[in-house]
Formats: sequence, structure tokens, C-alpha cells
Amino acid sequence: MTDPCSLIIFGSTGNLARNKLIPALYHLEQAEQLAPATRILGFGRRVWSDADWCEGVARDLEGRVRGALDEGVLERLSGRLHFIPGDLEDPEAYARLRARLRDEKVKVLRSIRPIPKQAVHAHAFRAQYRDGDVKGVKVPGYLEETGVGQNSTTETYAALKLYIDNWRWRNVPFYLRTGKRMAETNSLISIRFKHPPQQLFRHTAIEELKPNWILLNIQPNECIRVEIQVKQSGLEMRTQTEHLDANTCAIGGSRIDAYEALILDVVAGDHSLFLRYDEVNWAWQVVDPVLKLWATERDFIQTYPAGSWGPGEATRLFDRDDQDWRNSLEG
Repeated sequence: MTDPCSLIIFGSTGNLARNKLIPALYHLEQAEQLAPATRILGFGRRVWSDADWCEGVARDLEGRVRGALDEGVLERLSGRLHFIPGDLEDPEAYARLRARLRDEKVKVLRSIRPIPKQAVHAHAFRAQYRDGDVKGVKVPGYLEETGVGQNSTTETYAALKLYIDNWRWRNVPFYLRTGKRMAETNSLISIRFKHPPQQLFRHTAIEELKPNWILLNIQPNECIRVEIQVKQSGLEMRTQTEHLDANTCAIGGSRIDAYEALILDVVAGDHSLFLRYDEVNWAWQVVDPVLKLWATERDFIQTYPAGSWGPGEATRLFDRDDQDWRNSLEG
């Protein structure tokens, strides 16, 4: 089975799509090669709705598929179909297409498992920075900042454990954290691969096999890194970490930061990376139960030193003892 994706067919009412692409997709559906979350977006000049395209697809498949038309397969395929009317030379048509793609982002937010009130402490952790050292400079704690009340329990650090209840990510934990006065300002997505259940290197010099990672650094420097464990040269079974890097987003040899890219998107009228109202609404529904409970807990809050990577107690969110926060590309 293929990974889930959004497949866009330009000219979806033309001869190539009707005679070749749609029958091929039907046969892939029949062979259960399309992931349940895969969506097929048709882009064409006809002023059709999703239902109109589904009817057209059903007519086109008659006589073009191997054997008799299976109504169950057709029903599953039709459930994936979405039609966007437009002309390839019409900029507004691409705006409608981007809107449909952004709908898929909303589906992910809607699939996030709600956090009930009684489970907030198992899924969320908050803290406040105290005085510390940032790059060799002594800095005050939050309570010592100008305009902050001496008894304030406002959080400056938050960590969450979330689950996405769809076919691909069911029961895979997602850990998020953000904070002020941390060791560095950085945005990083870290994907850690599981160890295989078999103990492949028992009775070797490898006492503990490190995990493999895919690292997506968002800012201030954009970078994609694959970090894998490979065997060292020699007769003994020992491993070392190797990095495969891909740097992107350079203009004239110099990098652009997030707000420079933001302004360019505004000038170009590209809304793809901007939040839509329903995205914001669903995102708030995810965190609202957490914020409501935290609003009632005003007697005590954990602290962490300014200039650190946050409170050590936040590791209690992890499901396994060998898990920890990935702070940067280097570790």
C-alpha cells in the first residue's frame, strides 16, 4: 500500500484522464494499493461539483476496467474524489486549488485526540524561567522582570503530548514544546525511528544502539538531515553516527529568514502557509482544555533556569525511559 497523499489531476475531464488515469486509479483501489487517507483532486474547465465528477467517472469506467465494474470499489474511489473548476491560465483557479489543499491541514487538526480534563497532567507540562545565564550573561527570572507580579504563575514554557487518530499516525505520540529564555532560538522537527523488536546485536560490543533520526530544521537555518547508525570499518561490531544533509532556501547564496519569506508570500498572494479561520479554531480546541485547567492552578509552578533547555521534569511526558528532547541538529 502506498503512503497517503493528495493527488492532483490537471485536465481531469480530458481524454488522458478518462481513458487512462481514472481506470488506473480504479484498479489501484481494487488492489487496495491506495492508503485510506489518500485524496484525488480533479482540476478542469467544466463547472462541476464533486458529485458531477463522480458521476462522470462512473460513466467513464464502464467498459474501461478489467472485468465487471465493482460497485464497492467505485464507492471507495468516489469517496476520494474532489473537483475544482478552473482554467490553467486563471490565477483565481489556483487559489481555489490551494484552498482545497489547506482543507487537508484542517483534517489533521480535527483528527487530534481530545485531551480530557482528568488527563491534562499526563499530556501537558508548564513551567516558568528563573534567573540564569544566557550565553555568559546573567539574566533575571520572570518574576524579576519589569511589570510582572511577584506571585505570578504565568507559564513561559509549555510541553504537550498529542495523538493523531487517523490511519497513518494512530498511537504514534507527537511531542511539542516551546519556551522563552531557552538556550537557543530554534524551530526543529525531530522524527525518531523505533528500534526493531529483535535484539539483533546481542553479545557484541554494541551496548546500546542509538536511534536513527530525520531532522527538519525550520529556523533560523533551514536544513534536512538524516542521521543514521552505520557499522565502523573493522572486524568488531561497532557503530558510528553518519549525517546526510540537504540545505535549502538560499537566494543569491544568502539565506532568508522566516519573515522575509512571509513578506514574499504576501506580495505573491500565496496563502498556502497562512492559517485559515477554521485551522485556528480547531487548533484552539486542542489546547483549550489544557489552558482552562492551568488557569485554575495558581498556587505553584515549576521553574527552569534561563539559558537552559527547559525543566527536566518535562520528560515525564515521554512513554519510554530512553526518550528525551532533541534540542538541535547536533543533539
